[in-house]
Amino acid sequence: RLDLEKTELRAPFDSRVREVNVELGQAVNTGQVLARVDSMNEAEALAEIPLHVMRRVVPRGAAPFAEGMSMDNLRRFLDLDAVVRLTIGDREIQWTGRLARVREQLDPETRTVGVYVVVDDPYLSAVPGERPPLIRNTFGEVELRGTPRPGSVVVPRSALRQGVALVVDESDRLYRVAVDVDMLQGDVAVIASGLTGGERIVVSDLPYAVDGMLLAPQLDAGLEQRLITEAEGHGDVMATEMPYAEPAAPGAGQ
Repeated sequence: RLDLEKTELRAPFDSRVREVNVELGQAVNTGQVLARVDSMNEAEALAEIPLHVMRRVVPRGAAPFAEGMSMDNLRRFLDLDAVVRLTIGDREIQWTGRLARVREQLDPETRTVGVYVVVDDPYLSAVPGERPPLIRNTFGEVELRGTPRPGSVVVPRSALRQGVALVVDESDRLYRVAVDVDMLQGDVAVIASGLTGGERIVVSDLPYAVDGMLLAPQLDAGLEQRLITEAEGHGDVMATEMPYAEPAAPGAGQ
């Protein structure tokens, strides 16, 4: 009786009981798992990001661990915004997340980078019948947004033909330019070399493209605006499937 009076089991955070492994009156041993609980303060989602996608959001030209090897320094270096998205029928529900940590190794089968995103207070915004809480084993999408890369030269993907861009000079003459593509995202191609920006690019099909031929170019204002919109990050998102949403353990990501 004295031992029981001195015994209290208390979770260190607001939680929901997920599993109970002990019954009333049962004797337990030291180290035995009595119950498992899920935090209601945080939900943690693991997103498996392909390397070529992760490359697009990683800042360039800086050393991530110049100030020391720590996850805090890595988070500051990456400076990623995260959105967790769930589609239910014709409805789309979003939660704002934050980068918690990056898995220490690549997945040996899929060769992807494991990125953990934490959503704070996933129950507070829940509305019965309209907006569910973000709970364990939810399948959805994770969107990662990196910092802008000013000075990038972007063209429509459709404007490139086997690594060649058709450029119109000041005299409305056509000439070919070999370009190197840094990366592709959506309908946008980011150019590493070959174009400096400001050139007029042929985006329509030319049956017979001959260097020096005279053209009557016309601006495609609609395509230009779509290119600007997508290059500024307002176009279709680049998402990857999220295997599960898992409540975080106390102190995760600290």
